[in-house]
Amino acid sequence: MQKEQPYRRFSQLFWDIKCLCQNPALLSGDFPLSAKALRRTYSMRVMRYWFIYHFLRIEYQQRLKPLNVCEVGIGVGQMLQFMRSVAAIPGLNLVQWSSWTGVDCCVKQDTLGGLGYTQFIQEDIERSGSWLSADYDAIILLHVLEHLYSPEAAFAMIVPRMKPGSVLMGGFPSVPNFCAMLREPQIRPSPPQNKDRFFLVVRHGFCFFTALLSQHWTGR
Repeated sequence: MQKEQPYRRFSQLFWDIKCLCQNPALLSGDFPLSAKALRRTYSMRVMRYWFIYHFLRIEYQQRLKPLNVCEVGIGVGQMLQFMRSVAAIPGLNLVQWSSWTGVDCCVKQDTLGGLGYTQFIQEDIERSGSWLSADYDAIILLHVLEHLYSPEAAFAMIVPRMKPGSVLMGGFPSVPNFCAMLREPQIRPSPPQNKDRFFLVVRHGFCFFTALLSQHWTGR
């Protein structure tokens, strides 16, 4: 069998979509998304979890051992819930992890306690990098950057603490500036006295990620 070249251009066109159209959590309506989003088989709100599932699948298959995962910005646990629901779908390549750490500035343990996180860390990632262990194989920053006032500061603390061979994966919105400015009050309701804006994250996000060794870049 020819070895997969996982990060080649357009590789996502060959990725399995059963984790979307046959996902029991999505089909039952139990997944924590709006009813409108769940009515769509391939909702754009769900595609973000599809991407991260496949990135983790690739890393697991390349390392041949369970992953030590750190997810930053866990919300109500959608990413981990998606990963656990995928395990119930026959025929999919499963991803095993030895630990899954959740990091957030406000950890809702009453909601997240039964989802399977190994540990929680409550930390402001723009102010401290002490939460980041050198043992993580994969760090997930999924739709977190647009909520930060200084994403550059967060990256400056994260990148030097990553162990060799570890990966940073994530995503953020890609929209025109006028749309970003309209969304600013919802993303950051009480901005501090600085000039960092949501639309700057969108416009210059490519620079943040390409400061690392970028293996895969896509947009929506």
